[in-house]
Amino acid sequence: MSDIISISQQIEAKIKEIDKVRSVLIERSDDRDNAEANYTKEYAMVLIGLKNSKEYELDGEKIKDPPAASVKEIAKGICWLKKLEYDKAESLLKIAFKNLEAVQSQLTAYQSINKHLD
Repeated sequence: MSDIISISQQIEAKIKEIDKVRSVLIERSDDRDNAEANYTKEYAMVLIGLKNSKEYELDGEKIKDPPAASVKEIAKGICWLKKLEYDKAESLLKIAFKNLEAVQSQLTAYQSINKHLD
């Protein structure tokens, strides 16, 4: 009987943990969306600036009026920090999904044990 109670408590704990992870997922999703929006905006602004002869600096190098064929790649380089922030937010969201999957697997295992104890 104590095994059934213990497993039931573990199931309840996993359900609570899933709720916490879901909250983290919402937060991470918002962070990713904001980081993507910030990167996209900065990238667009830099592209416009480069096409309008605005001068930028990247690692001490001044950039102005680059060849049209390389404008997009140069803009990506200028926006590297926003892209890094976006990639990090994307990775943290993926990790949160993996955490949810792990907790769900643990819950399923406890439910299976509980079923066999009945």
